[in-house]
Amino acid sequence: MPTAGGFLPYIHIDNAASTPTFPAVWNTVRQAWRLPEDRRAELVAAVRTLCAGFFGAPADRYDVIFTSNTTEAINFAAKALTRQSRG
Repeated sequence: MPTAGGFLPYIHIDNAASTPTFPAVWNTVRQAWRLPEDRRAELVAAVRTLCAGFFGAPADRYDVIFTSNTTEAINFAAKALTRQSRG
């Protein structure tokens, strides 16, 4: 991976805004955006199923929710946990 110090081994750890997007990932996202809406819905459903399987979250007990970034995900989870503790 090209870095300020030349080409170095690269470990992709999500550092929010500072982590570069790999070209292959960005190209795939752009292709998905260009799909007709019904195909995009199918793709999102398939990815949701893959994510649920990866985390061992049965679809009948859990929902997979996609967010724009880590901060949004943390805020979403915090609000959900706050609502659960009040009820």
